[in-house]
Amino acid sequence: MIDREKYKDFYFNPDKLRDSTTVWDLFWDEFDITWAQSQEYSKSKHFTVNPAEAQQSFGTIDDGEVTYDYNSDWFRSDEFTTEHPEKYHIVFSGCSETEGVGSPLDTVWAKMLHTELSKKYDVGGYYNLGKSGNGWQKIISSFLVYIKKYGKPTHLFVMLPNVARDYVWSDERQTWNYQQKISFSTDKKHLPKDMHDQVTNIDEYRRSFINFTLAWKLFEAFCEASNIKLLCSTWNYEEVDNLKFHGHIPSYFPLDRPVFDQYAKEKRPSGKFKDKDLRRRDNHSGILFHEWWKDFFIFQIKIRERIQKGYC
Repeated sequence: MIDREKYKDFYFNPDKLRDSTTVWDLFWDEFDITWAQSQEYSKSKHFTVNPAEAQQSFGTIDDGEVTYDYNSDWFRSDEFTTEHPEKYHIVFSGCSETEGVGSPLDTVWAKMLHTELSKKYDVGGYYNLGKSGNGWQKIISSFLVYIKKYGKPTHLFVMLPNVARDYVWSDERQTWNYQQKISFSTDKKHLPKDMHDQVTNIDEYRRSFINFTLAWKLFEAFCEASNIKLLCSTWNYEEVDNLKFHGHIPSYFPLDRPVFDQYAKEKRPSGKFKDKDLRRRDNHSGILFHEWWKDFFIFQIKIRERIQKGYC
């Protein structure tokens, strides 16, 4: 018999885990609604400054241009439903760039892509699982919760963030927190000292990348077996080479920064950029980036015949 008292730290307290919505998606098939539990945000699903913006050290000025409306599951999306008479049931997922933090909804890549596809195909409502801070683990787990609650979609389009985001154990809370690690190329000189340890180091990155690769290949296999057409990319340009070097992730296509530079020249031949072209009010990627991402998804959908013939 194992001495449980001696090894008590190896045994989880189910009540502590249940108290933490961070792991609801993993253990209870419920969406993670961590930030929505705060008193400040739990009373409404309509905001003009998103919690992710409010938490940033430099603060975000409410310029009156952005509104956030969340559905009953706390996603910036149409209300989820089990009824899908449409031919193509499309789900989008990702982090804050897909949620559209700092952005009017109609300038977010996922919404623009949905709008464009709606002109040609019967795609139904706008169903978006994008959530600020989410990494690949949360993208997978929230999608599995969505399927359990609302059924399998025909398509899943994903914009991945940096792969090093991960669960971190909290001794104080006796559960896991989900940590938004900062990309490895970030210069610590531009960060407050209390954020230096959030920059991904080489050991963390190597471990994260191999874990991501295995998990994503399994996720691809699940989607293929479930007849879900998966297509993904990443806005994190420093990881493009690692993600594409061997074609080991079939659902992935690269967004190379030099290609964007050429795209921007074509869109703004004068070299003069409009306000919010490159950066949003909270420093998220600007409208031109989102238009480029949308256009590249359209291109990949077309050449891979993802919708018309359903190829993966």
